[in-house]
Amino acid sequence: MEGIPILTATDVDKTSPSTLGAYELLLLGDDPNAYLDLELIIEKAKSRGAIGIHPGWGFISENEDFPAKCAQAGITFIGPPADAMKTLGNKVDVRRLAKELDVPVVPGSEGSVTIDEARKIAHEIGFRTI
Repeated sequence: MEGIPILTATDVDKTSPSTLGAYELLLLGDDPNAYLDLELIIEKAKSRGAIGIHPGWGFISENEDFPAKCAQAGITFIGPPADAMKTLGNKVDVRRLAKELDVPVVPGSEGSVTIDEARKIAHEIGFRTI
């Protein structure tokens, strides 16, 4: 059958509830890191005759190399442009962008902090710390 959606899953996840709606599974093996292996996913997709890939959710959906690698393999990337993925994949940059655009953000730090700094910020925004 042509034109059907196929979901990637590791051997461990192939029976998880998230796979129940998939018409077919593209099994990636037993290594959970396979979800991040662009070359493996593209190779397996090509071997199944895939013409398009949607990044889904998770870390790979934030990998700005994914669209270019799909294009190199002759597969249409069904998702945002690489520059948007790069910006939105960096939590510090996307927080800064949201503030610039007057999008409300939850209180928190403006970047990475030490444990002591995190406790201080948590206390300042009203959280009890240990």
